[in-house]
Amino acid sequence: MTRPMLALAVMLAGCLESTPPPASAHAPPPALVTFHALPGDAVVQVEVAATPAARTKGLMYRQSLATNAGMVFVFANEEVLSFWMKNTYVALDMIFLSANKTVVGVVAHAEPLTETPRGVDAPAQYVVEVNASYAQEHGIVAGTVATFENIPESVTR
Repeated sequence: MTRPMLALAVMLAGCLESTPPPASAHAPPPALVTFHALPGDAVVQVEVAATPAARTKGLMYRQSLATNAGMVFVFANEEVLSFWMKNTYVALDMIFLSANKTVVGVVAHAEPLTETPRGVDAPAQYVVEVNASYAQEHGIVAGTVATFENIPESVTR
């Protein structure tokens, strides 16, 4: 190896040792919904759908959803809400929560790729979508209380 090549190799090796941390190290903490259910807490890492565009798209076109992942839909006020599964490939449970973050109902096993309206008869301000069977497996039923973490205040009001 010639001297210039050796110097270049040493410089490159030095650069590799001091590489900056990955971009994810600067990412905000994940948004979490914790359901305080029996037999224990169930924590879901969620994407937040708080704008009309984000709520309209929801989980459409996703081919899969991680085990403890989901999406929380945030509305300005409590109202009786209805959802469909148009262009949604993953079977889901829809967990409806009141303004005080208490589960008011669950739609279990919503069939993918359908336009059938789904909802509960009680007003809700939040809806958490998770993989089908998640609610049953974790004991999430009407009356279960949830807490939110790292969801911006302006979104949850």
